[in-house]
Amino acid sequence: MLLKSLYPKLTNKTMIITASMLLILGQILNIVCPHHLFHVNQIMLLAMLLLEFMVIKHIQAGTEELKQSIKESSVFHFFTSRIDCSLTSEIISFALVAFFITTMFAVGCLEPTITGIYGGALGAVVFYIGIQAYIHYLSLLQFSSNLKNIEINDYSFYYPALTKWMRELSKEFKFIEKWFITLGLMYITIYAINIPQDFIATAGLPLNMFLASWAGIFILFIFAVPFLFSIRKDSLKTLVCKCKENSLNHLERKLATVPNSTEQDRYAFLIKSVSGTENYPL
Repeated sequence: MLLKSLYPKLTNKTMIITASMLLILGQILNIVCPHHLFHVNQIMLLAMLLLEFMVIKHIQAGTEELKQSIKESSVFHFFTSRIDCSLTSEIISFALVAFFITTMFAVGCLEPTITGIYGGALGAVVFYIGIQAYIHYLSLLQFSSNLKNIEINDYSFYYPALTKWMRELSKEFKFIEKWFITLGLMYITIYAINIPQDFIATAGLPLNMFLASWAGIFILFIFAVPFLFSIRKDSLKTLVCKCKENSLNHLERKLATVPNSTEQDRYAFLIKSVSGTENYPL
């Protein structure tokens, strides 16, 4: 992330001070050059900024814990290659931010004044951070979905669902998804309340940008949500089941080679125990 080096240095105190300064600055600008719905927009944007700060800090901490829990080199390198931010993700983030902010000016959500520019800049930062979190989530999905193609030996042999790094991965998914829905609704709300009532009667490029932006919002925050959640569930279940299958195959081979009934009973019990374990990280 572009902000990756900045976020670890930001403390809760620093963020509160920053938000307070932005609040005061915005209020002063709005006195000099009033903007419609300014107070509602400012409160929502600053609240989103603080929420995103908390979410990103937690994501970064969770990612580090996940890295430390992965002991197998092939899995670790595959994870870092997917999670580390690329130039492509930065370009996508800036392009989406530029499109949505330009659209908000074009349709009249933001006025071409110093206060409107302040709102656009604040909104751009908030939206950029949100996109980066979204891309991080997609990277985790890609990582978990492709683990089925990698030979995995670093897992809890008799209880794969208790494997630490799989549990950390599942925990990070669930945390992002929880705030993903909350922030997604806030994005939709702040965008919706700022659309001028008479704008839909217009035509031309601004209308096309408006329709494209709403299509993007619906795809990213509404239609894609159940689809992405389903991919997460299926990929983690496939991962655990793959490890269970490896364990069962190993135990069955052992069972076929042991000479006495006592050992056979032992391996039969282990096979039954492994078979009965959960198919999803606990």
